[in-house]
Amino acid sequence: MNKTIHFIIITFMLVMSNCMFISELSAQFTIKENFQGSSVGSSIVLGGTPSAYLTSGIDDPVNEGWLRLTNCDGNQKGFAYINSTFPSTLGVLIDIEYKIWRSKDDSYDGADGIGIFFFDANSTFRLGGYGGSLGYAPNTPTTSTGLAGGYMGIGLDEYGNFSNHDEGRNGGPGVRCNSVTLRGPTTNNANTTNPWLATRQLQTNSALNNNSIDYNTTTATRPSDATFYRRVKISIVPTADGKYQITVVWRTTPTGADVNLIDYITTQAPPAYMKVGFAASTGGGYNYHEIRNVLITTPGGVRVDKDVDKSLAKVGDQLTYTINAYNSTTSLITNLLLSDTIRDGNGNLIDLNSNIFTINSIKYSNNGNSTNTATDYTTGTPYVNGTIYTKLPGNGGFTNPFSAKLNMTTNSTSTFTVVGTIKNLPAGGGVIKNSVGIDPVPTGITDEDLTNNYYSTTTNVLNADFVINNTVNNSCADPTNGNTYTLLVSNNGTENSIAGNTVTVTDTIPSGFLITGTVGTGWVVSNTGNIYTFTRSDVLVFGQAYPPITINFKPLLSGTSWVNRAGVKYSGIEATIVNNNSNVILNALPAAPVVISPVIYCEGNTAIPLTAAGTNLMWYNIIGGAGSSAAPTPNTVTVGTKTYYVSQNNGMCESALTPIVVTVNPEPITSTIYHQ
Repeated sequence: MNKTIHFIIITFMLVMSNCMFISELSAQFTIKENFQGSSVGSSIVLGGTPSAYLTSGIDDPVNEGWLRLTNCDGNQKGFAYINSTFPSTLGVLIDIEYKIWRSKDDSYDGADGIGIFFFDANSTFRLGGYGGSLGYAPNTPTTSTGLAGGYMGIGLDEYGNFSNHDEGRNGGPGVRCNSVTLRGPTTNNANTTNPWLATRQLQTNSALNNNSIDYNTTTATRPSDATFYRRVKISIVPTADGKYQITVVWRTTPTGADVNLIDYITTQAPPAYMKVGFAASTGGGYNYHEIRNVLITTPGGVRVDKDVDKSLAKVGDQLTYTINAYNSTTSLITNLLLSDTIRDGNGNLIDLNSNIFTINSIKYSNNGNSTNTATDYTTGTPYVNGTIYTKLPGNGGFTNPFSAKLNMTTNSTSTFTVVGTIKNLPAGGGVIKNSVGIDPVPTGITDEDLTNNYYSTTTNVLNADFVINNTVNNSCADPTNGNTYTLLVSNNGTENSIAGNTVTVTDTIPSGFLITGTVGTGWVVSNTGNIYTFTRSDVLVFGQAYPPITINFKPLLSGTSWVNRAGVKYSGIEATIVNNNSNVILNALPAAPVVISPVIYCEGNTAIPLTAAGTNLMWYNIIGGAGSSAAPTPNTVTVGTKTYYVSQNNGMCESALTPIVVTVNPEPITSTIYHQ
């Protein structure tokens, strides 16, 4: 679920184990966008060449996606900005996760980078230059000015050109791979716009992974968080003397400490109201550039967030929730109340004894701050860093809501890790919603922004797990007899699907095909152009498959390989999921060899082996006979005509046969003329 909250005044209720409290939230803002779903909110604008897009349901399962700014190809440029205005009065904090990786070698060790930018909300959106300018700074001749209304651009720069003083960029130490660079406001003067402010190079070897901006091991799939994790936090905070402190920190493991990368003090005040955006680009070097879990809020005060390791799960799966409470004040705080609540899709509390969901363990971490403690949770016994309260018979003393009282030192984080098991399908559409909130009132501090004191995550529990297999009868295009795609939908889950819930298969047939027919018993078929849709709503027993779908076609184009992608979606009361997107490649036939035909001999002449222009030639005496890589030598003993055949092979497919006609003419009759 994507969720955006801004300029809200709401009533906030936390149910503690022994009490209830209500607070009025007012005045400030919090914007959250996880980009994991299949659609963006109305405030999100995507664009580029090609456009940035959500991978959910395309490259990833639904609700497990990322916002992909560029694909792993050359000369890509994509952007996204959140068209929601937020005030800068108290400063701004932005928190994002990103992945930069590649599935093929580019000989450049990856390029270019991700630009994160703040700009005046009153400006009409217009990007700066791409390439090394990352959508923020100029890049002549692309643009002579930077991002319209730009206040600050932060470059996560794997290649290093954002800090380079060329292509219209003003100032900088030169190319610095694996660096974080700040550039300042946009002006109307090409000589002063977006000046270089600061650079921190994190790794001088562009091919290594340690402390690098991107993941430099070529991989067919996105690296896991355990392999490559990057979370960046950027804050702009007004200081007591009228200046502004800009701080960039990052975290390279999910539970690791934040490491300070840049501290920069500027006298340039931000616009009163701002927006935030992201851009990425590639050139001769390339990477996938992806972001998600974006939080924009005010720095200072206290706040809370959380995540869950599975947005899609099955009965029997474990869920791991990570809850982080932050004290960003300048004081030690005590008695910060935290409450975490687990509900079903109808909004009802889940009884931990109801055999729907149970808590297995709760672990508290003070993240290296010995002053931080958590008390009054579960049984009221104080717990110190690393202690796990293990589940006992019954509900093990765990309660829903789970609550705690926190003492936290200045600028620190306290973390709870809650592990639970899904025992059965929850009510309300198979949804488990976990919400956490904090109440700063008992601490005695004044928290100027209460909108970031609440966070929730949702997991859809699947009652059926659909997968699709997409195969083709011949991996090489057959323009004569045609080819057949076969789509097979199976239920690999542990439960039957529900009657009435629609199963939808979508297959986008590549251009260059003539569809000659489709067959699918029980499937309702429709198409819009080359997009074919097959639907049905009958029960599919787990472990079984629906009747196959076949699509018959003939390729119309030569010399082209095609990728066919099919996806299956199961939607209804229980969930909406795409479990599998299946690709199959149909390889193009090479062109037939070029020959000289006919070849003419006289009876009894000495013949030479036949020749043809092509690679990996295969010769045939008859169609359908055994081939040979050795070219035949015609027999000139017998008068007559014989046809030979030759093909060429591109390593995957064999071309059509080219005939060579060999004619052997009778030897001319010579005569003797006598003279008298």
